[in-house]
Amino acid sequence: MEEIIYFFIILINFFLFKNLNYITEKLNFYDVPDQRKIHKKKISKIGGIFLYINVLFYLTLTFIFNNKIIDNYLIIFLSIFFFISLINDKKDIRPIYRLLIFYLVFLAWSYFDKNLIIENLYIQFVNINLNLGEYGFYITPFFFVIFLNALNLFDGVNLQSITYVFLFFIFLFLNNIELSNYFYLLIFIFFFSLYNFKNKVFLGDSGITIFAVIITYLIIKNYNQNSDLLNCEEIFAIMFLPGVDMLRLYFYRIYKDKNPFLPDKNHIHHYILKFISEKYVFLYQLIVNSILLFITYALNLSFFFILSFLLIIYSATIIGTYDKKSISKNI
Repeated sequence: MEEIIYFFIILINFFLFKNLNYITEKLNFYDVPDQRKIHKKKISKIGGIFLYINVLFYLTLTFIFNNKIIDNYLIIFLSIFFFISLINDKKDIRPIYRLLIFYLVFLAWSYFDKNLIIENLYIQFVNINLNLGEYGFYITPFFFVIFLNALNLFDGVNLQSITYVFLFFIFLFLNNIELSNYFYLLIFIFFFSLYNFKNKVFLGDSGITIFAVIITYLIIKNYNQNSDLLNCEEIFAIMFLPGVDMLRLYFYRIYKDKNPFLPDKNHIHHYILKFISEKYVFLYQLIVNSILLFITYALNLSFFFILSFLLIIYSATIIGTYDKKSISKNI
């Protein structure tokens, strides 16, 4: 029956992306360029809607053919996160309000599903076990909001976010995380990547949010069930690039007396764009994260080596591509 389900998922994606322009025009769902954005013409940002349709169709098909029901709370709260982000795609909710709403929604999700609460953080390389206890209920949503925000800020160049998500699933697979219920996402990633590379469609905040919710759900659930499969160091390493760029952006904006939540053109991909064509900026992130996976699993090097490698690569990129005049014009 799985073959039939995946066959229908392929047909659904083929139909959706084949009619991309028609659907986008009917819904009037475009990303309109401005002085901050890279693209010069309006582009469909319906990728998130297509991704949500994939989720709903897969859940429906698995119920029909396999009588298999996915976590009900996941479906409900994923939908809530999606529709909030969809409104943001259309109306631009102020970032601080949106993040606060996301925190409260995840807090409510944790209330109904206790398995989403992180109670212990074991840091293997220094042999420290942080017992969060009852505070884990309030701290765990912060982890989600931070990751979601970092991934959102990371989304700025074609294929950059989608290749990062793809590598994240490889990371989970290498850690023996059960992903059989999520293989259909690879079909969506394939179709989306073809059209995203051609600059025809974006994920939008709604698409980024869906992936952030699913990844966070998989990490926390599996970490709580068996911390031997995932450890804090590996999770930190795979989240390093989006996370450290988010921190740098916020500190830089505060240093410049600017609102840290307001967008600018000071992201790492804006630096790299001065030397590499827009179509190939994603290769930088792909190569760095692929090397990270290799040295983590094939060479089994220490966390200190991995962190040092990442810091050197990131710092070299910022310093090597820094142009004070061109950057200052954009902030």
